[in-house]
Formats: sequence, structure tokens, C-alpha cells
Amino acid sequence: LVSTSHGLGAESSRAVALSLPSNPPSTTGLSDLDVGQLLSWQPDGDVLEREMEGLINFDGCRLIMPYTIEQVKALVREYPDFPSTGILFRDIFPIFQEPEAVSCLVSHFVERIRTFGQVDVVVGLDARGFLFGPQIAQQLGVAFVPVRKGGKLPGSVNRVTYEKEYGADVFEMQQDGVQKGQRVVIVDDLLATGGSCRAGEELVAKAGAHVVLNAFVIALVGLEGEKQLKAPVYALIEC
Repeated sequence: LVSTSHGLGAESSRAVALSLPSNPPSTTGLSDLDVGQLLSWQPDGDVLEREMEGLINFDGCRLIMPYTIEQVKALVREYPDFPSTGILFRDIFPIFQEPEAVSCLVSHFVERIRTFGQVDVVVGLDARGFLFGPQIAQQLGVAFVPVRKGGKLPGSVNRVTYEKEYGADVFEMQQDGVQKGQRVVIVDDLLATGGSCRAGEELVAKAGAHVVLNAFVIALVGLEGEKQLKAPVYALIEC
């Protein structure tokens, strides 16, 4: 078996061996094997090397140690003075290099969303809301609807113009994406000044639906973006 170990310092994603022998037994009865025996088995060097590279998963059986939400948070990287001097950029993409971290992130949001009662649609904001919004919707068993920049969606759309730091921008949502009376959760990676999410709320309102929660991976609390929004806000990381 191969285990992915987390919380072990800088090399948190390295595989560690719970190693079967060089000629492992059939995995048919693997669940009956004693874990202590697994730990005591020592493969030859070649097998161990291939296991550490994640290239072997005996008979398709792979043991994964799940992430905790705190370990997911720790994957977010910080880049000072990017994209300009004085800006501290927080990069969520390392989360998506670890499938188990993505699973933990999505499950965490799903659990939080369920505390708000019935939800009919997850709306993802262009563009990072598309990274995890569909997976949240799938776990909830509801529809996913994208909100995109102007001119990117075909068919009849509703449109909202909103102000950003550098000027006006446009968000659009297809008119048949959200139905009247539906309960909606909006998801995105970052809440800053709140302008883009407020535009998302307005698009949902134009459809006659109701936003019950705005959910983010990161919220910059000093910018008070939540004050621009009508629905409650949840952020995994507040900074």
C-alpha cells in the first residue's frame, strides 16, 4: 500500500510506505490484514522507490491519509509585492495540486452550506469560482450556474455593471440558469471590496431568486467587502 503523509513539515505531500512485500499477496482479503503486519513488511529498494514515486498501487488499492481543513489552509501560499508593490498575493492553486486537499475543501464548504437549509443552485463567479463550485454543487445534488464576464455566454443573458478598483466591469448570467424562487449559494475564491460578488447577488435577484450565502476561500476583512453584500458571508480564511 502507499500512504500520502501530511503535516510532516515541508515535504507534506511525500508518499510514505505502508509497504507490501516485493511479491505482495492478492488484495482480495486485504481488509482482513493486520495493520501492524503492513508496517513491518519491508520491500526491496526498487519497489520502495517506485512506491515513493506513487507509481505502484497494488491491484489498484491505494491508502490515502485525508487532509484536515487546517492542512488545506496551510497550502495557501503568500507572495509579497505581487502583482504590484505593497500587495500580498495569496495563491490558492497549491490546494488543487493535492486531490485529497480539494476533497477536504469541497466537503468543508458543503457541510457549512447545509447549515443554511435547502439550496437549489450553486453560482460560481468568473473565474476561480469555477474551480470548486461545480464539485460543491455535485455533492449537494444541485445545479451549478456560472457568472461570466461580459460577452462570454451565449443566448439570452442578464447583465450587471459593477465597479472594480481599476474601473467598471460587466458580469452576465444566462437567463434560464437560475429560476424564480430558488435558493442560491454564490462561491468565489476571494472577497476583497465586494464589488464582483454584489454583482452576482444582483444577477440572482434579477432572476427572482434569493442568495442565502456567499462563500469564499479567503476574505480580506480589512476591506470590509461583506458590508457591500446582502446575504451572509462565510470565508475559510480571514486575513
